[in-house]
Amino acid sequence: LRKHPDVKDACVIGVPDKKQGSKVKAFIILRDPSRKSDAMKESIKAFGLENLLKWESPREIEFRDDLPKTLVGKINWKQLKDDEVAKLKQAS
Repeated sequence: LRKHPDVKDACVIGVPDKKQGSKVKAFIILRDPSRKSDAMKESIKAFGLENLLKWESPREIEFRDDLPKTLVGKINWKQLKDDEVAKLKQAS
């Protein structure tokens, strides 16, 4: 997804899904944040389907201004996953 011309940075995680057990969700930082739109989400999803295996392609996109980092500067995948699980629990 980082190879998409409008994507500055990206990461994906598996999030719980009632129908499939889990689904791929992408967190995207755009080069130009003013371009956040449903059309951009669809463009990124289409790019994923063209360049990744079907089950690796994100089903959901969330635009972010930044991504959480660990103390050594790597993306904090665990925090993203924990945040998503908390959102799902709060919604149900």
